[in-house]
Amino acid sequence: MKILACDLSLTGSAFALLEIQDGHLVSVETFFVDNSKNNFIGMGSRLGRIATKVEEIIENNKDIDYIVIEKGFSRFNNVTQTLFRVVGVVEMTLSKFGFHDIEFIAPTSVKKTVTGNGKATKKEVEEGVRIYLPRKQKKMVFQTDDCSDAVAVGISFGIQKNLIKKF
Repeated sequence: MKILACDLSLTGSAFALLEIQDGHLVSVETFFVDNSKNNFIGMGSRLGRIATKVEEIIENNKDIDYIVIEKGFSRFNNVTQTLFRVVGVVEMTLSKFGFHDIEFIAPTSVKKTVTGNGKATKKEVEEGVRIYLPRKQKKMVFQTDDCSDAVAVGISFGIQKNLIKKF
């Protein structure tokens, strides 16, 4: 069983591929698109880099069972509109590969499921994620906290769907 979990933003989109067997994670792989240093390129190019990464992940992992995306915050109009663009590009790219049933999960739900606190810090989320990592990956170094957040999205979804046993 495989879950592709996404923590999306224009400047730093993170993806986590979780493999599950018998209610436990057996492997976790993360991917990151760093658009933070690419302010000089246009919106289309930045969105294109995210789409390209999604294509690479799918082409190398055609046996994905679930795709889940963390819902974005709707606080500031421009940021919200940009996030909608990112989500749209990711959904469009996934649909090219036949993935149409994409799940969404709220950030507070992710935090509460992984840490017990819906207002947990990024550090607390990473600590909660480590509890679920396979023994051989307990000391995994996450490229960014967005990567550990993407893993948390996948774990939370897996727990909610009874695919992963809650600790």
